Amino acid sequence: MKKIIIFFLLLCVTQTISAEATFYYSDSKKIPLYENSSKAIIISPKSHTKTIQRIPSIKSIRSITCDDYEVTIVEKKDTATLENVKKMLPSGMTATAIYPCYKNELGCDLIPTSYIYVELKSNSDYFRLNNIAKKLGCRVINQNKFLPLWYTLCLVKDTGEDSVEIANKIMETKYFSNACPAFEMTQSISYDPSVLNQWGLYNSEYDNIDISVSEAWNYSTGRGVTVAIIDNGIDLSHEDLSENLCHDSYDAATNTCPSKIYQERAGDSHGTHCAGIIGAVRNNNTGIVGVAPESTLMSVSVDFGSADTEAQLADGINWAWKNGADIISCSWGGWQENALINQAIDNALTNGRRKLGCLTVFAAGNSFGGSQIQFPANSRDEVFAVGNIESNGIWNFTSCTGDQLLVCAPGTNILSTTVNNSYEEMSGTSMACPHVSGVLALMLELDPNLSISKAREIIAKSTKRIGHLPYSTNRTYGKWNEYYGYGLVDASKAVKNTLNIL
Repeated sequence: MKKIIIFFLLLCVTQTISAEATFYYSDSKKIPLYENSSKAIIISPKSHTKTIQRIPSIKSIRSITCDDYEVTIVEKKDTATLENVKKMLPSGMTATAIYPCYKNELGCDLIPTSYIYVELKSNSDYFRLNNIAKKLGCRVINQNKFLPLWYTLCLVKDTGEDSVEIANKIMETKYFSNACPAFEMTQSISYDPSVLNQWGLYNSEYDNIDISVSEAWNYSTGRGVTVAIIDNGIDLSHEDLSENLCHDSYDAATNTCPSKIYQERAGDSHGTHCAGIIGAVRNNNTGIVGVAPESTLMSVSVDFGSADTEAQLADGINWAWKNGADIISCSWGGWQENALINQAIDNALTNGRRKLGCLTVFAAGNSFGGSQIQFPANSRDEVFAVGNIESNGIWNFTSCTGDQLLVCAPGTNILSTTVNNSYEEMSGTSMACPHVSGVLALMLELDPNLSISKAREIIAKSTKRIGHLPYSTNRTYGKWNEYYGYGLVDASKAVKNTLNIL
């Protein structure tokens, strides 16, 4: 009997080790990965994309554009192996590679894009990287313009190993500071259409469940403060935004100016919608009004359908702080940590705003049932992580929760600007995030030298205690809970606390 028990225990241990055997590196940490048996990626020449979409036994979800080929994400039966899927493809697609998709410890999808990011220890290591890349079936695509020790690689042939495995091999040579696979990044958006209004600014149905911004406008409107919106691009000709748009804009996908609008899963209006929440023009007899209606809006566009989205996001953050952004508003995120984005955020927090640090705001993320806050909202203590509430003051159940949550803001059925001089409602932490960015712009107009730590303190201590759950946890700035943070952001109290008149 004892032998049977010992054997059973050894079997359990072996299975546990096997289940956790897959991982990737980020800042030398091993981040666990678990293969997603229902999804895979197919890497093929761009001419074969439509052929993949017509294969009846698998379902094509979407595609990610790379330099030389297309990455198609497909759904498959859990019982179908990657080799079986490859056999389903037409005989003319023999050069096509098929690799697994993954989940993290929370069960959230991680989609590798076949790109790899590598950080050299010194510039002289480039030739070593180039040689190792060739041996592993990759090629070096480019050098990061803002973080020159970082390079992007892509797979160029089917070696039987995916980008996760190859990145790990590069890291384990110990010749480089970082090597991590690129995963798909998405914008934090969900849809919940309702009546057209701006309840987040003034809630006529539920008393005091709004950000009390009208009184704040007696003190400031965001004048002289530049807010960078890192997103899929802003409609630069929108009649309710153009007056407040910065002359400088940036397209991180092409490293050119001006920014452009990229189509992505939420449509083409995501960035324009976020911009309107922050800085739509006031008293122009047109459309809506933003939280900081005289702030300057800086458009930084990213192609969320590209394989190197993470590198573009890092470039966008670096470009923004280098070009005068005071606040960086980011309504996007994913479940995977990325050292390249971490370094860009660190640059903004350390070097931006005349070395005071850019106030950097992130959507907490959307996931049914309130999973833990997504990266990069959870990446740094200095980041403002924002959750989503509904117009009745209750937490939206798709809004991610956890220790890093600072405050919550209106995020459900939010009316704002969309492309072609239009207006629509959207929902998600994407919409909550720019409400806080706008309030910070009001504060910075009053005190341009406000430190990151002081701004966090003011925002946290100026909230309304709303919701259906007790604030029972003692934290740095008072009572807190994981669904609402310190509470609903209050613009009126925040500007008064900035002026020390409360």
